[in-house]
Amino acid sequence: MRNKTIKHMHFILFLLAFSTAKLAPAAPLSRDDLSRQIDRLMAKYDHPDSPGASVAIYREQTVYLYKNYGLRDLESPASVTSETNFRTASLTKAFTATAIMQLVENDQLSLDQNLKNIFPGFANYGKKVKVKHLLSHTSGLRDYEDLMPPNYPGQITDAGVLDIIAKERSTYFNPGSEFRYSNTGYAVLAEIVTKLLGINFHEYLDQNIFTPPWHDGKRRFRKWPKHGIRSGLRLLNKKWGLPAHRSKPNQRSTG
Repeated sequence: MRNKTIKHMHFILFLLAFSTAKLAPAAPLSRDDLSRQIDRLMAKYDHPDSPGASVAIYREQTVYLYKNYGLRDLESPASVTSETNFRTASLTKAFTATAIMQLVENDQLSLDQNLKNIFPGFANYGKKVKVKHLLSHTSGLRDYEDLMPPNYPGQITDAGVLDIIAKERSTYFNPGSEFRYSNTGYAVLAEIVTKLLGINFHEYLDQNIFTPPWHDGKRRFRKWPKHGIRSGLRLLNKKWGLPAHRSKPNQRSTG
């Protein structure tokens, strides 16, 4: 049976190699052709009453082409421009995880450290919650969105999330035993960076991650921008609106 499986694997690898050898490199599209293709893809956003979007294509660390579509804000006639700020949502979790792993590599943090060890004021259940659980969404920490009072003033910060969750008494499950996607965990990870290094999380990102010159235009906000950040909308009952979990946007570490 093992030899038969190996023969099948060799045959599949041969087919892949043969198919790859037959593929000719595609000729690069001209700027005009590329622009037309993007227009077709983004056609549903190119309406006077549609939430907008921006597309940018980089080649060799420079902007090769950018296109803008639709409205910046459904409550006003302002159109999306290349200066419109969009939420990057949970893509920011990758940067949070990178920051934590940099601390681990520099022996400033251990994946097995628990929350009670890092934050002495954390409730006792934090002794079971380790850094590795936060990174892998296996901490069981409660969703801070469900714990916020309905009259919470403005945008919650990572520090605000930590303050809420540190006062809880339990997790959804025993840490490490299950998977449950957690925005709370990544807000706490950002606060670990701040606690250990004594600098704000956005400052750490600026100094240790967003260092190449082509990242200089990346905006990392200490305060909410004057015109806000455009959140993703969802079409429900033929009307565009914010998903329920985005009604109270949080800060940088989780999106």
